[in-house]
Amino acid sequence: MSHEAIHEARSRAGSFAVVVGVYTLAVAAGAAVGWALRGEGPLVAGAAADVAGTVAIFAGSRLVDNTSMYDAYWSVAPPFLLILWGVLPGGEGLLAGDGVALRQGLLGLTLGAWAVRLTWNWARGWHGLHEEDWRYADFRRRLGPVLYWLLSFFGLHMFPTVQVFLG
Repeated sequence: MSHEAIHEARSRAGSFAVVVGVYTLAVAAGAAVGWALRGEGPLVAGAAADVAGTVAIFAGSRLVDNTSMYDAYWSVAPPFLLILWGVLPGGEGLLAGDGVALRQGLLGLTLGAWAVRLTWNWARGWHGLHEEDWRYADFRRRLGPVLYWLLSFFGLHMFPTVQVFLG
């Protein structure tokens, strides 16, 4: 990424464009991995898709040198996982009878409302990629670049992904 492109990405609008681009790639990576593993069952395919999305977000974080790139993932990933589970073999419940479709529809609405609210709270208070969560900046300062990015991947990207997935 050129110096000029990085500077442009630091504006709020440019930052949102970068985040939307990275998240779009993350959803595409997750969908591709989830679909490739569709024969392994919905939970395995969904977990692998979530990990693939997180790896894409981490790559974006590294590219712009800002772990706060991950912050909205908590609220963006779950609705996409629900959609993935609805289209994967073994996830045919969206088309089933016996009240399963109704329960899944209500879950989808509830999850969607939660995701929109949480994402909105993040977006309205987020100033752009020129800022990073103070805790991340503190870790970066104390650990140095190599240890920081290891912590960022395993502790600040992957661990929360596992927590949200299990939830």
